Amino acid sequence: MKVSWRGPVYCVQLFAAVAFATACERMIVDPAFPPTSVAFTPPPVYARWWGMTQSCSGITGSLAAVSWLVVPGTSDFQFKGQTVSGYWTAGSNSIVIADSVKLDGSVVRHEMLHALIKGSGHPRSDFLQKCAGVVSCTSQCVADAGPPPKIDASIPTVSPDSLELSLQFVPDQPRASIDGGVFTLIVSVRNPASHPVTASLLTPSGIVFPPYSFEIKAAFIPGVKTQGQLNLTDASVSTFGPGETKHQYFDFVIGSVVKNRTVTVGVYRITGFYGSHQVTLVPVTISP
Repeated sequence: MKVSWRGPVYCVQLFAAVAFATACERMIVDPAFPPTSVAFTPPPVYARWWGMTQSCSGITGSLAAVSWLVVPGTSDFQFKGQTVSGYWTAGSNSIVIADSVKLDGSVVRHEMLHALIKGSGHPRSDFLQKCAGVVSCTSQCVADAGPPPKIDASIPTVSPDSLELSLQFVPDQPRASIDGGVFTLIVSVRNPASHPVTASLLTPSGIVFPPYSFEIKAAFIPGVKTQGQLNLTDASVSTFGPGETKHQYFDFVIGSVVKNRTVTVGVYRITGFYGSHQVTLVPVTISP
């Protein structure tokens, strides 16, 4: 998100015999926070998410240096004329998020990435390359990132099932007793070829599949399931370099119902998809 610059600019001029340099210090002032926002202490899982974001970005920083505010009872709010679920601001190194996304890892990590790069824009290299799949990137984020590199017309187009698909959990054994029951399902796709490829997400019958999706079904209770998908239209999800692996992170909370991104303690059949290609893990035990 963009931040406003207000207040005086102080300059000190240093003169030499034939030249001079000017050093200027700008005072950064935060835009007014949402009137109902309140400070909160980040839950333990934020340390894990901060580590994930540091890892993908290659940038290190202090989580303790970030101030956190939440807008209670909301799924989004207005900021500078836009409807947002969160934003980072430079003046106080603060992240403000809507109440409903406090445990939505991809949204929180998106704002963490802003804090790490210390910028309000969405550089393609950070949001759609290095940290693609780790952080969310909405249509506005994609537009801000600019057009993707042109794809060489000689690069072959392959079906999703020609790629290697795998699933991983973080932590390895999801438990309600770890980080408040928050865990991540990582869907990984690897191009095994020694040359670049473009994966087709369009079937011969004309059905367009989302790039990444998941389905979690209770192993012993018929009809109990939850599913979701990544809605992102950008070449970053379908172009692979030689041997390249791409990842999509889906975050869940262990709670009292199976709904949306919440599951209960129990045994499940978990399927991850890349386009029409799928892989299933069963049984998967979600422990107390």
